[in-house]
Amino acid sequence: MEAKKRSSLRRVLLLSIVGSSLGAVLITALVTVGLTRIGAPQRAIASLRNEASSVADVASGLPCADAARPAQLARQLGARVRFVPDGSRRLLASVTQAEGRTTLLGRDVYFSSVPATICGTTGRLFVFTAVTDAPALPTGFGRRLLLAGLLAFAGASLLAFVLSRRMSRPLKELADAARSFNVPASPTNTDTLEVAELKESLAEMVTDLRDARDREKAFLLSISHELRTPLTAIRGYAEALADGTARRPRQAGEVMLGESKRLERLVQDLLDLGRIEAGEFSIELRSVDVCDVAASVVDALRPLAKEQDVSLVLEASTASVVRTDPDRVHQMIANLVENAMRVAQTVHVEVAPACVRIRDEGPGLDAEDVAHAFERFYLWRRYRGDRAVGTGLGLAIVGELARRLGVKINITSDHGTTFELRFDAS
Repeated sequence: MEAKKRSSLRRVLLLSIVGSSLGAVLITALVTVGLTRIGAPQRAIASLRNEASSVADVASGLPCADAARPAQLARQLGARVRFVPDGSRRLLASVTQAEGRTTLLGRDVYFSSVPATICGTTGRLFVFTAVTDAPALPTGFGRRLLLAGLLAFAGASLLAFVLSRRMSRPLKELADAARSFNVPASPTNTDTLEVAELKESLAEMVTDLRDARDREKAFLLSISHELRTPLTAIRGYAEALADGTARRPRQAGEVMLGESKRLERLVQDLLDLGRIEAGEFSIELRSVDVCDVAASVVDALRPLAKEQDVSLVLEASTASVVRTDPDRVHQMIANLVENAMRVAQTVHVEVAPACVRIRDEGPGLDAEDVAHAFERFYLWRRYRGDRAVGTGLGLAIVGELARRLGVKINITSDHGTTFELRFDAS
């Protein structure tokens, strides 16, 4: 079943803003119409008040023939006009206010009155209009309200289009950049703070991913070569032994044993490095004398040093107590000593306060190689044709352990190489 097609951010923004604007316009129109209808009685009475004043002005100037003339003149001004002399309420007995709403002759009416003097007679001039004849909305109000609503909706739609385009464009650029694995364009002056930060973060992420991908390619190429070499030797001698063509079976067995150990060490280094990077190893910090750790490393490696005709020298004149993980430090020192044993006839392990130095008298490292010493397979690729090298992972493991333990490593290379491990004092 196909996944439902997703709407673009631009479409969502456009529809959301336009819909919200349309809803706001409709609500405003309904509220305005409602309030206008509620105010209809007040508008009708105010209109009658103005009309009564005008009629009173006209009536006061009309000629008078007899005493009955005031009422007759008032009626001549319109069927909705009544003049009530002071003291007489026969015609409007139900009217007790100067203006308002009442029932007259069976009809609901609005009325308003003003004092007037007609033919010398004082009284009040009333003007009436039926409730049903009073407009609920002012003349032309609906047309003006519709025009205003259309203009507001058009403006909101234009604003929604501009905003949706402005917001969706940089996000689309980021999506295209992520899809093609290209570094996105730098932030522009028109980008919002969030979009600018997102572009910068994505650019850094893409750069890191590219570097990681390149390192991964180099790692796979190196490890495949490193695995293929001992496997080829083991397979070749194994086939010779199986076919009975091996002239020196004992030598073949020794080669196979050596290559097997090399392969085992490579696999173990890979497992150690994988566990370190995945955080799947424990660190137990406690106060420990690194003199004891260094001495245990030297004792463990003496048989191998004797086999390779290498002299191991431990120089530890005083105790050096630090807070660290002795097992991890043992692994670090052992890896550094084993690397040194491959290129030198004498290896010194020196212990000072909060410091351990592994110094050899080998060919040393070029200045440009020091900064890359802890990269996987770097020194193996750099020097494998010139000198004996290990799996290419030993120093990488040392670098990772040092970073996790907070140990600082300094490398100097002048008539040999010295790796200095500096610990925080306990």
